[in-house]
Amino acid sequence: MRATTEGLRTDVPVTLLYGDSERFKQRVVAKLAEGWLGDADDEFARVTVDADEAGVEGVLAELASGSLLAPRRLVIVRDVATLSARKLKDRPNEQEQLAEALEGLAPGVAVVLVARRVRSERKQYGPPVGKRLQKTVTERGQMLELSTPKGNALGPFLQREMQKLGKSISGAAAETLIRRVGEDADRLLSELEKLASYLGEREEATEEDVRTVTVVVTEEDVFKLVDAVGARDAAEAMRRLDGLLPVGSSRGAALPVLGMIARQLRLIWQARYVQKAGYQVAQLKQAPAEVTEKLPEHHNLGDATKGRQSWLAPSYAKQSRNFSDAQLARALDRVYQADLSLKGQSGDLDDRTVMELLIADLCG
Repeated sequence: MRATTEGLRTDVPVTLLYGDSERFKQRVVAKLAEGWLGDADDEFARVTVDADEAGVEGVLAELASGSLLAPRRLVIVRDVATLSARKLKDRPNEQEQLAEALEGLAPGVAVVLVARRVRSERKQYGPPVGKRLQKTVTERGQMLELSTPKGNALGPFLQREMQKLGKSISGAAAETLIRRVGEDADRLLSELEKLASYLGEREEATEEDVRTVTVVVTEEDVFKLVDAVGARDAAEAMRRLDGLLPVGSSRGAALPVLGMIARQLRLIWQARYVQKAGYQVAQLKQAPAEVTEKLPEHHNLGDATKGRQSWLAPSYAKQSRNFSDAQLARALDRVYQADLSLKGQSGDLDDRTVMELLIADLCG
């Protein structure tokens, strides 16, 4: 499934959402909540838990709890792929524990598992969870991939999305938009919202409108920002932010940048752990299993520094010396709070202000 809700069922107790678009996932979660909960009081009936923050124990506790005020409940588990899919030396197979809990869900409880897309060692994409959890989800519900349309399908997708905003965009203008901001659905949707607002009473967005409204952003720009954060260089990070997220950017435009900052901090923390264990980041392959097995499967330092990316190892090693363990723990908590704010679940600050405050805090 890509970019649409075709085939979505709202009457099944378990759903796994994965793919590269957070916006598509948000849309599907909203439809699932509407279909499963109906007119139930959302305050008591809908619960969100972050697997990366709460751990498997917190997730299982939420699934087992109930509410006298909500006979039907929807539990949304974010970042489910951060739970371990295999048994490690001092850590159980967390996804297997979750699968067992899903098989014994109480009547009236539905669960939505939300995962970020993870690239495997074979460079192919697929559900970023283990086989056991996939099997349980398939038997009890559905797995849906929500990713950016590919190739020739991307232009027509943008035209359909523009129609939902009450406007239109020519095929040539849509292609110009893709060339300028890249093939990322979340950023493209944010740019369409900006275009629709810019048009005013006019109906169709032209190529010139696209050039006027959009800011060209390259992958290199994002990496330079996160490197500045890793170096705790607030001035450089703010300068890079100006190009990535101009003042007045639409809601959700900062989410891809925030995701890259979170990834950088996790990799820095792993580099710190590896070096404290007495090993070099550049020679991680030589570290024993008792060290490498403790690294997470998602945003894994080994994957991030192997092959053509091996040149990044010294950078992570150097940046790890800029933070203490306590500072990194606090930094990731601040990223989590910023994520809630950007998704409208906490506060009413605009994206630019949220990111400025975050960078000031991380680099301070």
